[in-house]
Amino acid sequence: RAAKCGEVIAYSGDELPYKAVLHAVAIDGWYKSSPQIITDITRKALKMAADFGPKKVAFTVLATGFGNLSLAEFAQGVRPVLQDDFPPIEEVVFGLLLDFQVAEMAKHFPELETCSV
Repeated sequence: RAAKCGEVIAYSGDELPYKAVLHAVAIDGWYKSSPQIITDITRKALKMAADFGPKKVAFTVLATGFGNLSLAEFAQGVRPVLQDDFPPIEEVVFGLLLDFQVAEMAKHFPELETCSV
């Protein structure tokens, strides 16, 4: 079966260097998404991730590659979730590929720590 927009599917196994990998589907069959979908799926994924007991979680910027969202729309979707707690998670990291993307995300989250490698 094909996963649908809004689904989060967890995989864990001894062969992984992580506690789990969560696959989140943030686009529909036409590569469409929205900030509200990002809010919902991010919240769902963090609740699911918390069940595995991590202190740190890494995310991609969902729906900004194959999807139609800008980084500003992604940020709009993530912002409401930043107010929630998901113990034992203490840190959420968003992976970005290019320095200009890091700079753009930093504009949307000036209160958060950003870094570039």
